[in-house]
Amino acid sequence: MNDINKNLVIVDDEIEILELLQDLLEDEGFSIQTFDKAEAAIEYLMDKPKVDIILSDYHMKEIDGLSFLRKINAEKLYSGKFYLCTGDMNFDSKEFKDIGGTDIITKPYDIDYLIEFLKK
Repeated sequence: MNDINKNLVIVDDEIEILELLQDLLEDEGFSIQTFDKAEAAIEYLMDKPKVDIILSDYHMKEIDGLSFLRKINAEKLYSGKFYLCTGDMNFDSKEFKDIGGTDIITKPYDIDYLIEFLKK
């Protein structure tokens, strides 16, 4: 196991995706907190934990990834790297970057690329 020493929050309403990403990224040395609802992640962030990266799905049932980013910005809960994951090729990344998003990660995931990308 590597010691990456990066703390990630992953938000996705698909439990299987959360479990897969958690297993793969923990094996690479990342510290992972997963949430299947954006509201639960917001509650977690209210305690001001050390978070280096947030990786959020765009299409979620209750709150989409853009709304999640807007909410944590409005409440000043986090100001670090925020990556939005989507398979929507028509997604307008300009709005995302205008509200403080870092970058888009396309789905389906290329796991090797994702791991190397997050290590940077």
